[in-house]
Amino acid sequence: MIFMNFEKTSEKIPDFERERRKEAIERVKELDLMIPHHRDLVLVIIGQRPLTAFSFSVNVEKREMGEQFFQNLKEVAEKANLSVERIEEVNEEKGVVQNYFYIAQSREIISKTLEAEAKGDHETLGKLYGFPETAVEAFAKSQKEPEREKELLFKDQRDFLNSLSEEERKQIAREKLLGFFDFRLSKASWKEELEAVRKWKKALEEEDPELAKKLSEGWNSLQVEFYREYEGKA
Repeated sequence: MIFMNFEKTSEKIPDFERERRKEAIERVKELDLMIPHHRDLVLVIIGQRPLTAFSFSVNVEKREMGEQFFQNLKEVAEKANLSVERIEEVNEEKGVVQNYFYIAQSREIISKTLEAEAKGDHETLGKLYGFPETAVEAFAKSQKEPEREKELLFKDQRDFLNSLSEEERKQIAREKLLGFFDFRLSKASWKEELEAVRKWKKALEEEDPELAKKLSEGWNSLQVEFYREYEGKA
């Protein structure tokens, strides 16, 4: 079984650990991450997700930027008692260095992630990233049976919103959920999958209100436009 219970509620954790988490979250703000990466990293710090990963590329002559970012990320991991790993791939022909960063609740999770990536094991990867199991299973099936993708999954948030009734759209607008996830919802179980999103939203509101406010306002044009459309209607 891949899943373990990583959730750490405020009632369960001692004061010193809560303070270290707070320090780690403050340090994340200095990393200049895109907001969805910022969100996912904070969710790992507060125990709501087992793992997150992100990457960026730099020119070879700026290779030290990857190492500097890794050192900063290690500071976050140390404060939050997390494991972190960097993989560097150099393309001499193009003069580019690609940096991959993994940060997780344990070293074991990172090892399993790298193994799953090498095997193309989408189901294991989805579970390690902490996505709802029904969404993970639907995505894994769509990779094995591409012809069923439209049957199993919404393409993106726009596709999801277009499928909803007016009342359902108003409910999503009232709750301001769209900024808190970017995994693909399954068509069979999206209502249950949104329960995980609600839990993430509540946890972020408690642990990082500033970030939660930004996510509630929307971090891409679709979300912002949708909320504007339904402002006053919901």
